[in-house]
Amino acid sequence: MKHKTLKGSFYGYFWNVITEQYSDFQGRCSREDYWMFLVWFWIVVIIASIVSFGILGMVAVVAFFIPNLAIGFRRFHDLNWPGWWIIVFYILAMIPLVNLSVFYWIYLFCQKGDEGTNDYGKPVS
Repeated sequence: MKHKTLKGSFYGYFWNVITEQYSDFQGRCSREDYWMFLVWFWIVVIIASIVSFGILGMVAVVAFFIPNLAIGFRRFHDLNWPGWWIIVFYILAMIPLVNLSVFYWIYLFCQKGDEGTNDYGKPVS
């Protein structure tokens, strides 16, 4: 892990994406960055939901939709796939029975990205 403290982890993985890469659909995103962002995202949403009986959690999900989409784009870029595939997986996840595609999505995002430069740039270190 890049960050040694919980606070450093929060600011490094989550806050950085929310403030500096809010709508950055270019470049690449490593496995670690993606999954740690997702962990912090769900921690924030769950705490907001508990505090407000679900209302702030729903607001957080809507507010963080664009950063989630952007980091998904960059994660697909790291795998040398077009980022638009994230939208396909979002749509498939909403269709009953077809939503099993979520398991393939998780499988893909657990894969190591291209080691060298690919169509979307250099790997993120």
